[in-house]
Amino acid sequence: MPADKPVHVYIPDNFDPASVLPAELAGYADCARYFVHRIIWARVQRNVRAEGYVPLKWDYLREVIPDRVLNCIKTALMTGGVIDCDNHYIEGRKAFGYRLCPPYCEAEIVRTPIENPRMVERVRRNRTVDHRKVKLDVHKYLRSQLSRLEIDLPRAVQILEGYAHNKILKIPAEQIAAKDISCSVCRFGRFHSDLTRCLFQKFDEILLTWYRPATDFRRWPAESASRPASGLPAGEERTNFVPEGRYSALTLKPRSVTHNTWV
Repeated sequence: MPADKPVHVYIPDNFDPASVLPAELAGYADCARYFVHRIIWARVQRNVRAEGYVPLKWDYLREVIPDRVLNCIKTALMTGGVIDCDNHYIEGRKAFGYRLCPPYCEAEIVRTPIENPRMVERVRRNRTVDHRKVKLDVHKYLRSQLSRLEIDLPRAVQILEGYAHNKILKIPAEQIAAKDISCSVCRFGRFHSDLTRCLFQKFDEILLTWYRPATDFRRWPAESASRPASGLPAGEERTNFVPEGRYSALTLKPRSVTHNTWV
């Protein structure tokens, strides 16, 4: 991440840290925003468990939020009715689960800059560490291509209006539009990004129209015997494809599924 690029988080538009933080924590508003953002971001990554809770590992939170205030901020957010905790922790197996409470879980989600310099530096340091975890040449190549991606954001938002959880689903599209695309490689060697979070949502209708170089961002190698001739998984269709090096409109029709991880 460039040193001069702002750091943003996603929070409900009706969330004001000053309304829930005690006077002694007034200077930690961005920490409260980041805590709430992590709950929302876990939903973007589809890491949702029973009753809508998302697990947040304490060690990851304190990489950005100072350890001395982390528990106090959590308590203030719970006391203020912003978040709820499942109070279920199993050492080495399960982190505490959190979710937003009404009216925050029903509000619009907005992209908000973090202004505290120390918080900004911590988030940037974390992203640098994640950046270095991408080591294989094929993954580095895919990451380099993401910066060339463009999206018709108004059209994407319009399509998503008809779906439940559209407030969450539009975030990856907003990330692409802002050129603030995140990516990671899972333990199975799969490349994940805001692009794949847009394309692999579990819907039965056309989800998104977007624009990209005709480079295949999918995770199947060209020589793979399991890869269909079209380059897309079985059950998906591509339209308006043009040769390499030019831009095309791509419409995907995801396969039908019976299990939905959204709660």
